[in-house]
Amino acid sequence: MIEQYEIKKNELYFSNIRKDVISFIGTHKDLIVLEVGTGTGATLTELKQTGVAKEIHAYDLVDVCENKEYFDSFTIDNVEQQKELPFKKKYFDAIILADVLEHLLDAENTIATLLPYLKKDGSIYVSLPNFRYANALYKVVVKGSFEYEDYGIFDKTHLRFFCKKDMKKLFESFPELKIDKIESNLKSIKCKRTTLNMLTFGIFEEFLSLQFFLKVSLK
Repeated sequence: MIEQYEIKKNELYFSNIRKDVISFIGTHKDLIVLEVGTGTGATLTELKQTGVAKEIHAYDLVDVCENKEYFDSFTIDNVEQQKELPFKKKYFDAIILADVLEHLLDAENTIATLLPYLKKDGSIYVSLPNFRYANALYKVVVKGSFEYEDYGIFDKTHLRFFCKKDMKKLFESFPELKIDKIESNLKSIKCKRTTLNMLTFGIFEEFLSLQFFLKVSLK
């Protein structure tokens, strides 16, 4: 059911360049990058065109990419059902999980599956929706509704929900991993919430942030 719903989604959902994720990755060059949940591959393509990546490998459950020949590999499969992936061990400098883990039945197992393919000095870059976001709390606490929607925090395909504390706990459960940094999406946008966050010295950041980004690496 979830797979069928994903395929029916508007292609724009899968085709946006995640400039916020690219900004979070920073000024690295010539990385070998794997993105799980690639969509059309727009983010990976941008990483290669700007020189951040020298190899781009895509992995997704749904097939909405029309130019797979541009990628070093493009795998259509369910990562949750795999014990091994079609890659060399300790091969990737970066693994991107941009708004992916909240769609999985077992996020921990998927992370464990991916870890053998990360280089010792490599990093996992993650974005996750923040359920402590004020609008989400207003909908549940004030309006008394947990009605699912087509997009956003209440996306019909979300199986897990995270606050910042839960995000940290997820990766801290792996003794071989360390969280290098965790940032609010407010650092990559300009809006009233950004200004309010600055004026309140970050006290209410968790209520103003729609997402958080994490950089995680092997110890």
